[in-house]
Amino acid sequence: MPPLSPLPGRSRLTEFAGRIMYVLEGEMALHTDLYTPVRLKAGESVHLDGMMGHAYLKASEGPCKVLCVCTNEHSGGGLGIPALP
Repeated sequence: MPPLSPLPGRSRLTEFAGRIMYVLEGEMALHTDLYTPVRLKAGESVHLDGMMGHAYLKASEGPCKVLCVCTNEHSGGGLGIPALP
């Protein structure tokens, strides 16, 4: 999924170590293996371990756009940036 794209009806992705999702428009529901489902509205964000099972879906009528920033490194700060000591 590109970093900025309309949110499909549903998605289940676990290939990234870290994930920050910021809702730009509409509402989305986030479900994880460990936590109670949460509903996020435009302007709200969440950070989660991308290796934890999770799924997100559109939770309102009309379009839903989410900015998703992903990292694929567990030991570093991601995106080639070393972790802070």
